Amino acid sequence: LVVVPDGDAYQVIDGQFRAAAARTIGITDLPCYVLDCGAEEAAASYAAINGVVTPVTPQDIWFAELFAKKPAAVALNALLTRCGVRVVRERETGRVGDTTSINELRRAHDRYGPEVLEVILTSIIRTGDRGYGHLNGAVVNGIAGALIRKPALVLDPDRFYEVMDPVNLHQLIAEARVERIRTGNHLQSIIAREINALIRDAAP
Repeated sequence: LVVVPDGDAYQVIDGQFRAAAARTIGITDLPCYVLDCGAEEAAASYAAINGVVTPVTPQDIWFAELFAKKPAAVALNALLTRCGVRVVRERETGRVGDTTSINELRRAHDRYGPEVLEVILTSIIRTGDRGYGHLNGAVVNGIAGALIRKPALVLDPDRFYEVMDPVNLHQLIAEARVERIRTGNHLQSIIAREINALIRDAAP
């Protein structure tokens, strides 16, 4: 921590979150760098230290939660692994199943439930172009918009996969983007409409 004297205590200039985390888990002693300065210099030091910070990405938080074995993260990661999905940082993308959209997947998990999300992700990975680059919110929510109207396909996902397997998602999404520009319709709504047309006769 970087601290400055304040009477009988110290003010933390840098490391507030570390101090709070340490207190939470019962750590009472931490190494400190003590600045011998007045209030104005302390304020300037705070601005200098905290004015240049490394942004924390959703992926950073995800990996931290996995390392900490947070139950929700562990459960979602197990689901992603079964589907062939791997959360990566932006610079690491390049393989089928890679995604940086962990926040979108978290929200989809909470909104639709694990069973629906697993069917959606598996169907994306299994499509004609194997879902490369399509594990994002617009596609996941678009497919969900159609699938949740057909609960029989969630209970019998093989029927859904049969319909989705030959689909070229790259082409479908490219055409949906053109329509979005032309009409202003939301991308996921267009995708939901197209998927709904494909599965209309697959289940009651």
